[in-house]
Amino acid sequence: MFLFANNSFLKKLLYLLFFPVLFIMSCSSQALLNDFFGIEMPLDEQAGFQIKSYSEKNGASYTSTPDMDNRIFAWAEMGRDVIHLQVINASDKQISLSYNTDKFILETTDQQKFILNKGKNFSYAPKKRIEPGGKMDFKLELPSKFWDTVGMRNVQSENENYSFDFWTGLNKFDFLKENVTLLVAELGDSTTIVLKPVPKSPEKTSGKK
Repeated sequence: MFLFANNSFLKKLLYLLFFPVLFIMSCSSQALLNDFFGIEMPLDEQAGFQIKSYSEKNGASYTSTPDMDNRIFAWAEMGRDVIHLQVINASDKQISLSYNTDKFILETTDQQKFILNKGKNFSYAPKKRIEPGGKMDFKLELPSKFWDTVGMRNVQSENENYSFDFWTGLNKFDFLKENVTLLVAELGDSTTIVLKPVPKSPEKTSGKK
C-alpha cells in the first residue's frame, strides 16, 4: 500500500483530478501591475492554469498542475503603447536571459499571435539573469502603429523600418485588454511563463473610468 501510494503516476493523476487552488499574495511592488498574472509552466499545460479570483488585499488564487512552478511568477499591466511585465524568481535556480532568444508573445481572442518588441539590446535587461530571490522589469512595446492599422507579424525584425512591415490579411483590430487571452514569456532556454487576464473585483472595476 505504501509503494502504491507513492507511485508518481498515481500521484499526478490524483493531482489532476483535484486541482488545488493556490494563492499568491500581491505585494506593493506589483499593486499597479494587475491586468495579467502567471506562473512558470510547460506551454502545453496552460489549460490547467485558471485564475479564480484576485483582490489587491489577498492577491491571486488559481489552479495549477504538478508540472508548474509557482515559485516563478509574473504580473503585467497593459497601457496604450506598452506592456509592463515584472518577473519574480522565488525559486532556488537562476533564470537566464538573452536578448537574441527571449520572446514575448501576445495571443488574442481570435487566436492571433503577436510578438512584442523588446526594444534595443542595450536597454532590454540590465542583467543577464534573474537570481533566486530577485526580480526583473520589462517594458515591451505593442506592435507599432497597431492603433491605425491591422498590426505587424514580425515586430522584432532586424530591419530598422520594421514599423512599415505590416501583415495585411486582417481587418482593423481594436486592441483592448479584453481581447487578450494569453501573454507568454519565453526566457533563456528553459523558462516559460504563461500569464492570463486577472478577474477584477467589483470595487476595482467600479473605481476605473
